[in-house]
Amino acid sequence: MLVNIILSVLAGVLLAASFPLSFAPDGSQWAWPWLAFIAPVPLFVALRNAKNALHAYLLGFLAGTILHLLGVYWLSSFGALALIALVVYQGFIYGFLGIALHMVLRYRNEKYNYLLVPAVWVGFEYLHSIGAASFPWLHLGYTQYDNAPVLQLAGYAGVYASSFFVLLIAYSIYHLLWGRCEALCRLKSTALACLVLLVVYGWGYYAYSAWNSAEQKMPTKTVAVVQGGLSSDVPWHLDEYRVAAFSAYVGTTGELLLSESPPPDLIVWPEGALPAFVDFSDPGLNPQIGRLWAQEPSLKLLLGLLTRSEVGLQNTGLLFIGPHSLGGSYSKNRPVAFGEFVPLGRVVRMLDYPWGSEDLREGESLDPIPFDGSFVAVNICYDSIHPSVTREQVRRGATLIAMLANNSWYKLPSGASQHRMFDFFRAVENRRAVVRAATTGISGFTLPSGREADIIERNLRGWRVLPLPMNHGHSLYTLTGDIFAIIMLIIAICGVAFRTLVGIGEDML
Repeated sequence: MLVNIILSVLAGVLLAASFPLSFAPDGSQWAWPWLAFIAPVPLFVALRNAKNALHAYLLGFLAGTILHLLGVYWLSSFGALALIALVVYQGFIYGFLGIALHMVLRYRNEKYNYLLVPAVWVGFEYLHSIGAASFPWLHLGYTQYDNAPVLQLAGYAGVYASSFFVLLIAYSIYHLLWGRCEALCRLKSTALACLVLLVVYGWGYYAYSAWNSAEQKMPTKTVAVVQGGLSSDVPWHLDEYRVAAFSAYVGTTGELLLSESPPPDLIVWPEGALPAFVDFSDPGLNPQIGRLWAQEPSLKLLLGLLTRSEVGLQNTGLLFIGPHSLGGSYSKNRPVAFGEFVPLGRVVRMLDYPWGSEDLREGESLDPIPFDGSFVAVNICYDSIHPSVTREQVRRGATLIAMLANNSWYKLPSGASQHRMFDFFRAVENRRAVVRAATTGISGFTLPSGREADIIERNLRGWRVLPLPMNHGHSLYTLTGDIFAIIMLIIAICGVAFRTLVGIGEDML
């Protein structure tokens, strides 16, 4: 049992190290995404040798807690209790993944395991992404955000295709070294897996190159992103903060307009850029911001502000085409538990927010915002980790994705870097350009091919301007959504049930 525990801990460490990590605010940051291809292997060995389902659950729990303890250590900025609560909760969930994998791996019959093992993990990730309490932050496929060939799979089946491919390679390594069939059988299976690897990488490089070429031929809109480099994690009523915030965004945008001729088609500010509120009954911007239209009458400004509506206070992306003229809005669909609202908050009040004590309400519409004859999909921070939010807005006509983030909550650089992983997948999944505007960074642009075009580093003030391709076509993923993940879930349920029933009579190790 001790060996299995060590293997589970090792798997959790390797899985976490596949993601961007940091453990000191001013320290270094690192990631080894290639580890994702071997990280599950120790866990497979431990789960195969587990004595029963309870042991398998504990091994899955251990791997899941280690993964999240190291992977989301940035959450310690909110206090040790927040980190421990999330880690234990995620470990509780990952324990069930341990049971499912144990039921597949424990029996001598390894037929179909090349399908079943990845399907179990992908099916688990899909279930893990559903519901208000979901936290699909460290799903395995996201480790390949900077791996252009593998990233191209997302255009067909989302991040789940990337997860499946990583798990397929990991199981191939496990089967070669610890499989139960004869050596020749294992070598043949490994050779087939290597062929799949070569095909995916060969096709991926071709698709990446083809999309790079296609981007050059698409119509463009010139988009600017402004990063204030100013933390908004302070009480909004402080005069010093209000002065600094307006200087950071209004002043910087004024400089941008002076330097750019002609002006950009769209300027994007982050979520929570300014300590300001807008009432939908009489939408209008602070006179300081309004002066920007005196400087450039055709200005179109997309920014994130808190809004007051009939349902209450909301976190909203607003497209202003004049100081008192609103072109459209989108309210955050996925507010953050304990960050923007407290579950059972009327009974248990645990914290206050920079804007006061009032919880934020979720938006009810996924309609994109009209923009120059087309539409822009707005993701506000936590929205971006849920592929369905972006996909639905693109399905409804959006040709550009704007990601508005308040990354000043992340005191450790890995928090912002991990949040940025999702941009690459949302871009490729829907074959749309993504403009990211973050308070303290990283802001920048990701193209439909998954290529990063330009960025503003963390904690800097400035802007970037880029002509972005406007793609009007729909990818397979935009059309079909998570059907691949659902099929994997069905296969996993049937496979685990069948293996459990049939394997009862087998001679087990």
